[in-house]
Formats: sequence, C-alpha cells, structure tokens
Amino acid sequence: MAIVWQVHQGSATFRELQQRGEQISPSLLNTRLKELKVLQLVESASNGYPLTLTGQELFAIVSPLGE
Repeated sequence: MAIVWQVHQGSATFRELQQRGEQISPSLLNTRLKELKVLQLVESASNGYPLTLTGQELFAIVSPLGE
C-alpha cells in the first residue's frame, strides 16, 4: 500500500519511489511494482508508475485511514 500512497498524486519513477520508500531495497520495490501491475493498480508509463483507475479507486477508499 505504501507505493499506492506514494503515487496517488501523480506518477513517480523507480528512483523516486526508492527515495521515498524509506530505503526499500531495489529488488523488493521491483517485486512490489510487479505485483501492483498484475493487480492493475499501477502501470508502467514513460514518466514512471501512475495509478490506474482501479488504483485511484482503491486510494479513495483507504485514504481516510491515513488521516
């Protein structure tokens, strides 16, 4: 969920996600991104990894939990 939270305002590159991810290892971040792509929550784009419509809907449901 941390990655979904990180990209909810716009796409982020792999490097940006690494920097925001509190020192997440590259292999773990890569694994998480693959899982999120399979679930169709994020997609690969030329400018990074944006949320899909499904990812945006999920964020709308869970965002009140972060307040």
